[in-house]
Amino acid sequence: MQPVSVGEIVPGPQPGAALIAALLDPGAYPHPARRVRRIETHISWVLLAGRYAYKIKKPVDYGFLDYSTVERRRHFCEEEVRLNRRLCPGVYRGVAPIVVGPDGVRVGGVGTPCEYAVVMRRLPAHRMLDRLVRGGRVTQQMIERVARRIAEFHATAATGPEIEVFGSLQTIRFNWRENFEQSRPFVGRTISTAELQDIEDFVERFLDDHAPLFRDRVALGRIRDCHGDLRAASICVTDGLCIFDCIEFNDRIRYSDVASEVAFLAMDLDALGRPDLGYWFADCYSALSGDVGLRRVLPFYACYRAFIRGKLHSLRLDQLAGRDGAVEGEMRLARHYLHLAWSYARAPREPVLVVVGGLPGVGKTSLARALAARLGGAAYSSDLVRKALAGLPPAIRPAGAFEAGLYAPEITRRVYGRLAELARDTLRNGMTVVLDATFRCADDRRLAYQAAQDVGVPCWLVECVCPDEVVRVRLERRRARGEGASDADWGVYVKQRAAFEAIGDEPPARHLIVETTPDLPVALEAALGPILRAPAPPALAALPSNAVA
Repeated sequence: MQPVSVGEIVPGPQPGAALIAALLDPGAYPHPARRVRRIETHISWVLLAGRYAYKIKKPVDYGFLDYSTVERRRHFCEEEVRLNRRLCPGVYRGVAPIVVGPDGVRVGGVGTPCEYAVVMRRLPAHRMLDRLVRGGRVTQQMIERVARRIAEFHATAATGPEIEVFGSLQTIRFNWRENFEQSRPFVGRTISTAELQDIEDFVERFLDDHAPLFRDRVALGRIRDCHGDLRAASICVTDGLCIFDCIEFNDRIRYSDVASEVAFLAMDLDALGRPDLGYWFADCYSALSGDVGLRRVLPFYACYRAFIRGKLHSLRLDQLAGRDGAVEGEMRLARHYLHLAWSYARAPREPVLVVVGGLPGVGKTSLARALAARLGGAAYSSDLVRKALAGLPPAIRPAGAFEAGLYAPEITRRVYGRLAELARDTLRNGMTVVLDATFRCADDRRLAYQAAQDVGVPCWLVECVCPDEVVRVRLERRRARGEGASDADWGVYVKQRAAFEAIGDEPPARHLIVETTPDLPVALEAALGPILRAPAPPALAALPSNAVA
């Protein structure tokens, strides 16, 4: 289809139920369509017809978004096409008029234009990143691809004085205060008084404590014309990589610190129950972009992005009045995101060391990365450190027997020494550290404890446990995917299990035993609760990990 270009806008009725109903007729389109399916969001309708999707903007005005006139809706349709072609060039075909003529309502026909639609080539729904996450089909390699594409995009994205102002402390404070005010009507419905107060306190404290850091990020050119809405549902992973549906309606939202953009997707993966993937995405992005300061502001921006998602779902409640099932679903989503924002605000102000240990295949790496994401820290893995010390890429699988070759005792001692060194240096820089290794020997654990003692920070030991039959399945699956830096197989697991030195009186660490057989969010909360020493506010309980539909 070639969208029809139009000249002067002819005023017509605002889009509503009658117009959308007419567009459910396959005959309204200039190409074959067996049926038309409608998807509705808080700001648009999307009509799926044959090989194409048509997005029509709702006549709404939220202050931060104004689609109140047909002229504005046409303008923002054109902006959507222009901006989205940066990251998804082959999908956005153009803008088509919707006309009322002798044959009724038609897309791109002859008659009086009454509305406009963004025309897109349809993408395979089963390859959307959020669906891949829910189906357990996401690999680390996929996340690395996304990180590389976003890093490349940010490197060439527009910047300059008119954009940099949106990274200033003044603008950041204004954005937060606006979001707080817009969310107050929902206190007691989607967020508790205690949660909101905790988030407000966290924001003010973080901005006061880190004012120089925000100024440095502006000076380093980290404020860019970004995507603005980097959610897993807006990423299609095929032979190519299409990142679509960026913000077009408000430059203030799209102009931001690249860390805010990275935090958005990391937060969204967390909301989908995979905070470990969110951490890995941010870690890959930091390495690819050279943005070494990214980690320090990620918890702040993750809180911000989760809060906005919760606010938007809260605003949608009024649109759905009278539709009980839809209201309940939207309420759950709003509460889920706002509770997640609160969880980021709970990150300790002072650094801590968390030592995550256990046998191969018990889920140490996933839990360690998840803990680092929630605690606003850095995770260091013995598998990655071992390969780095040997000058090997993480995916290389060297041959060798148990405690031989790359895994000889003298090399293992170097690995644990390096982990302790990394922990000490990072803790002294004021950042929480999570160490990810087997820690089967008491001497290796003492090295980590000593690093915490040297810096004067609390130390926790999280021992991951899991039934043998679950471990075997996990190791086989990891091997088949060729994923991760670990070289351990079932044979190594059995030998390490026999050689594991029981954890006894080894000061000074608080010892937690965490069962990793349940979903990752369950194991994460089991570890986080004691570390944070703060129960959830009683007014609104946390939602289960499958709350995001």
